Formats: sequence, structure tokens, C-alpha cells
Amino acid sequence: MIHPLMCGRGDMFERFLLIIFLILHISCDQQAQKQQSEGRPPEQSLEVEFVKAVSREVPVTTELPGRVAAFKSAEIRPQVSGIIQKRLFKQGSEVQKGQQLYQIDPERYEAALSRAKANLKSAKATLKNRSSLAKRYRKLVGQNAISRQELDDAVAGLGEAKAQVSLFKAEVRNAEIDLKYTKVYAPISGFIGKTAFTEGALVTLNQARPLAVIRQLDPVYVDLSQPSSEMLGLRNRFGGYENGKDSISVSLILNELKEEYPHKGQLEARELSVNESSGTVELRAVFPNPNRALLPGMFVRASVENIGKSMVTLVPQKAVTRDRSGQAYVWTIDQNNNLNKQAVRTSSMFEKFWMVRDGLKGGERVVVNNFFKLRPNIKVKAIPELENENMKLGE
Repeated sequence: MIHPLMCGRGDMFERFLLIIFLILHISCDQQAQKQQSEGRPPEQSLEVEFVKAVSREVPVTTELPGRVAAFKSAEIRPQVSGIIQKRLFKQGSEVQKGQQLYQIDPERYEAALSRAKANLKSAKATLKNRSSLAKRYRKLVGQNAISRQELDDAVAGLGEAKAQVSLFKAEVRNAEIDLKYTKVYAPISGFIGKTAFTEGALVTLNQARPLAVIRQLDPVYVDLSQPSSEMLGLRNRFGGYENGKDSISVSLILNELKEEYPHKGQLEARELSVNESSGTVELRAVFPNPNRALLPGMFVRASVENIGKSMVTLVPQKAVTRDRSGQAYVWTIDQNNNLNKQAVRTSSMFEKFWMVRDGLKGGERVVVNNFFKLRPNIKVKAIPELENENMKLGE
């Protein structure tokens, strides 16, 4: 029989051996991990390409919203009342100045002209008769054959006959004008729009609704709006222009795709005025429009060029990114090759570069690639971009 005390001592010995084994196992694992970590090569820094931001003077351009307006616009209204007999144009077509557009029924106006001519003929006959009578009475009054009163009456009748002739001449002229107005002509050359008046429609003298509208589309105006808060700076830059010394070029962006209009325009407005209702300065530019790409009412953005120079910092377009809120920022590399995310304020484009107004200085290193791998405060291996267009720009 085994004594209970001896059994307890055996269990304790087994537990002691198990603890020693676990300690040795953990120690070996830690040593292996240490050896493994000491043998691993150091983690490599992220390679990024950079360019140096360049500060320089660039021509100032101001981007303004605008709308296209016809160079000339004419609303066609009838000068006489009547029934339209013919419409002599195709809606949406180009018409020439002096081209007949409508024919209004001329019958009543032809009759009025005939009546006026007949009245004039009668008045001329009366004038001839009273002129002869007055001539005879002058001789007779000298012979005391008639009284002085009879001569005075004859002279008065002659004057009345002359007035009647003048009156009926005016009526003939008026009837001729009315008859002429039964033919409606284009007052300007341009494109004529749609019309609601066709053959058989009744039109009236100087009616409110125009028969049609003609718009001259080559060239065209672009009316621009500038906030009045920026008026002073803009006026200072317009100094040479307002004195007639310089011309200011304007370019257009047509749509959301930023498609540039191929023809340059010129600022035409000589004076600046503030619109009291909108608080904006109204400007007007004129553009050639040979292909009729610009239509009245079209919304555009205009870039007013050559109105001075300004010192800005330039970076390539690809170096500027935006977050979800629309804030522009760039990644810069400090002297210790650590990354920094810097918010910047951009204004507009100059050639292929963003003009940075605030948040960046010339000479700072700006990252141009690997944006998805960038994180603030990590160390990078900075490599100058091979095709450094910014450096060329700064030369």
C-alpha cells in the first residue's frame, strides 16, 4: 500500500516540471522572435515625385458669368391694319435687310390712294379757277368796275384753294405710305424666329405682339456681371483701356465641360456702372460668331484678360486635389522629408498651372504622384520629377 504523503509529493514534482517546461518554451519563442526581427531588413520609405512651387508675376484674368445677347434685334410689327395675304419667309431662316416678309391686303389702301389723288386733282382745278378770278378782279377794281370787298373775297378764295391743294397733297403722301406699309420688309439682316401669324390672320397698327423677331448673330454681345465689391480694383486695371490706349481681350468657356470658344472677343464697354438691384458692375464684350455657336440667352463664363499683373504661386494642375467639402489642398515635403497636407486657396488657371493665392510659398516641394498612398507625417523618399514643367516656367 502506497502512503498518501508520497502520492502528494509526486504530483507536486510533476507540476514543477511542467512550469519549468513552459518557462523554457516561452523564453525560446521570444529569443526566436528577436532573432527574426533583427534579421528582417528595415522598412523602405515611400518614393514620391515632387516639383518646387514657383512664385512669379502672371497676367491677371478675371472670370465672370455672362449671357449672350444679339448684336442687333428688331421686333417686326405692322404699320397698318389688315389681313395677311402672304408670309414670304421660312421660320428660323436667315433674312437680308430689305427683304419682304409679309404682304398685307392692299385693296383698301389702294382705294384710299385713288380717293386722295382725285381730291388733289379737284383741288388743283379749284385753285386754277380762283387764281384766274383773282387776277381779273385786280384789273376790274382798278377800273372801279367792282368793289374792293369783292377783290378781297376772291383773294381769300385763292388762299383757301392753295391750302386745299397742300392738304390733299399730304393725304396722297399719307395714302402712298400706308400702301407701302402693306409690304412688310426686314429692317436688319439676321435670323428670323418663329411666328404665330400666317395667311388670313388679322393684324392691327402697332399691335403689342410682334409678327416676328430678327436677331443679328454675327457678331454677338456677351453681357458680363462683376460684383461691385471688386469694382475698384477692376476699374484701376481698366485705366489704360478707358483712356483708349489698350484693348482688353476676353475668352469664353461654353459649358460644364469647359469647352473654350475658338474666337477671342474684345471688351467694348467704356464706362462701368453699378446695377442697383443686383449690386453688380455691368460690362459688355463683342465676339465674332461666324458659325452661330453663340445664341442669345446662352449662359457662358468669360475670362477677361490682360488687365494687369499679379504675384502668385504656380503649381501643376495635378498637384492640387480636393476633399469632399471642395477644399483644395496639396501635399508638401519638409526639410526632414516628412509629408504635410496643406490647404490652399486657388484662383484660376494659368496655362497648365493653378494660381495659388494663399497657403503655399515659392520653393516649397509639392508632391505630384502616389496620392492614394500619402498620409500626414510619414517619411518619404523625395525624387524630383523628371519633366518638371514648373521649373521651365520659372526660368
